[in-house]
Amino acid sequence: MGIGFICYQKKAGNSFWRVLIAFIVLTLWSILYYPGTALSIAPDAYEPDDTYLTAKTITLNGAAPQLHNFHQKGDEDWVKFYGIKGVPYTIKVSNVGKRADVVIDLFESDGTTLITSKDDYLAGHDEKLYWPCPKEGFYYVRIRSYDPNQYGDDTGYSLEIDITAASFDCTAQGIVTDSITKLPVKDAVIKTDHLSNTGITDELGGYVITDSEGTHNIIVSHPGYETSIQSATFQLGTTTIAYFALKPQSAASSYTNIKANGNEGSINITSNDTLTITVRTTAGSLAGKSVDWWIYASTPFGSVYFDVMSGLMSWAVGAKVTYEGALFDLSPYDVLNISGLPEGVYTFYFDLDDKMDGIKDGNIYSDSVVVIVSKQ
Repeated sequence: MGIGFICYQKKAGNSFWRVLIAFIVLTLWSILYYPGTALSIAPDAYEPDDTYLTAKTITLNGAAPQLHNFHQKGDEDWVKFYGIKGVPYTIKVSNVGKRADVVIDLFESDGTTLITSKDDYLAGHDEKLYWPCPKEGFYYVRIRSYDPNQYGDDTGYSLEIDITAASFDCTAQGIVTDSITKLPVKDAVIKTDHLSNTGITDELGGYVITDSEGTHNIIVSHPGYETSIQSATFQLGTTTIAYFALKPQSAASSYTNIKANGNEGSINITSNDTLTITVRTTAGSLAGKSVDWWIYASTPFGSVYFDVMSGLMSWAVGAKVTYEGALFDLSPYDVLNISGLPEGVYTFYFDLDDKMDGIKDGNIYSDSVVVIVSKQ
């Protein structure tokens, strides 16, 4: 105000120009000393993403960061990723606009339980949050302005989430759909069997996952669908395309259930971890019916099955029927408890065949779980 007053009070010259100069000086002064007053800008490409329910997926160790901004008062940007137990992640916000004091908030899979936050309390400064994942599952990241009134121009930033100290220089992408309806499957979990990297499908069923050069298995899982696995070759300078059509689980879900360490779909463990495979049946309308029970696994060293018929109640090499007899309600029962498994992909199955004759030739009700074992 003082500067403007002086300009206006000078006696010599044209009064119009004096007023104009005073106005310009006051405007510049208000911008410099009251940066909350700013020019509006267009929303970034990921809007709407202001809650965990509208959080967008982010490619871990992606080739380029996501570009965001705070385009309106109180704007928040949410992303989600799938974490693997024991894997360290780095959440990095860089190229921060001079008017943005960004805060990183990390949330549990419910989107409301805060795990930790990071803020250095300085506008225009980068932020970095290092976090070792304690358990496998979905996680949400919220990026917000410390002062919700700071928005508009000079509030942009870049966002990356990386597996710490890992280098991924190859990319695979594709679309995951329902094999029956042909509709996209959202929030399917994408994994490789190599370096514990993961991805998540977006609203259109699309995904991007990175890994190192070589041939790796891509594993796709989603509740209510059978887990699907494809071998893919990751090459430098080329994007590998892999499409998946997930088969909805049949009525098996109401008769058989198999879990690995209490989880369905797929899990990641190390060779030092203990693996427990648990099966359960709900007989329902098939109660008392004579059926074939098949509990078996595809492993890096061949096929094995759980042998009940011989009375050993243990695993044996081959792919024979586990048990023949009436179907009943079986409470959760551990068929395997082991540690020290070699590195590789293991798929465990629990099938029922409603025609009891020791071969699969009736109506098959199936459930499965995939275990990815990596080095410690």
